[in-house]
Amino acid sequence: MEIIWILPLIFIIIMIAAQWRIFSKAGMPGWASIVPIFNILVWLKIIGKPWWWLILLFIPIVNICVIIIMIHGLSKSFGKKSGFTICLILLPFIFLPILGFGNAQYIGNAQYIGPVSGSSSIIIAAVVLIILAGIIYYEWQNFESYKPVVIGSAAPDFELKDLSKKPVKLSDYKGKVVFLNFWATWCKPCKEEMPSMELLYKAMKGKDFEMIAVSIDRDIAKVEPFIKDLKLTFPVLLDFMGKADRRYKLTGVPETYIIDQNGVIVEKILGPRDWTRPESLQTILELLKKGQGK
Repeated sequence: MEIIWILPLIFIIIMIAAQWRIFSKAGMPGWASIVPIFNILVWLKIIGKPWWWLILLFIPIVNICVIIIMIHGLSKSFGKKSGFTICLILLPFIFLPILGFGNAQYIGNAQYIGPVSGSSSIIIAAVVLIILAGIIYYEWQNFESYKPVVIGSAAPDFELKDLSKKPVKLSDYKGKVVFLNFWATWCKPCKEEMPSMELLYKAMKGKDFEMIAVSIDRDIAKVEPFIKDLKLTFPVLLDFMGKADRRYKLTGVPETYIIDQNGVIVEKILGPRDWTRPESLQTILELLKKGQGK
């Protein structure tokens, strides 16, 4: 799984190197590409925009328009046309290196090169509108993910793989009382809590109860040895990409959710708990009793 983290690192290095070359071509210090904020100021100088445009980058929606204008200014400053600008907007990881390592030469601030043609303006405006529409659509589609996860709300569904790489969905256990625990191998309170979780899991065998322990470890190679060392037998899922973590908006680990037979959260526990104590089991036992009465 280490390659997952190596590829983004290679991507970042290539993008920084490309920006270094672009700055150098424009007669600016290449090292500015690795200095946050300063690199944006250098970019603004290259395209002939005032420093205060930096402030606009912190205003939602406005920043998207400003970034597109900056990209177009960069493209034009190197003698490129609107088609290249669009490619640079949509595929920066390909076209920024082309601009940096290719034959394109800096020909001056975009503001001194001449006005943008009418057709170019229409194309760029269309690209801006399409991107904005895409962002609005994405946010609308993911509106549910912004709702707080509270008692009485439906438990956000997710699909993760277990240690045997078998996909498991939370919704697969609808109709059962679900004990959903988030943890990590580096978390000492998690380690202290898990023996009592194992005892609870064994005690609930044969009942309409399921325990799911979601590891948020980024290094999944540590998870299986940890489980074997503690002799744990309950299901463990891997969330190294943070999919479930983000949906549940975790504030830390361990964090446990007791979910009823209808998929509704009825209890949320922050921090560790001794699951052999009667008061810890009250909600679970009440839910199981209600289920038997149906």
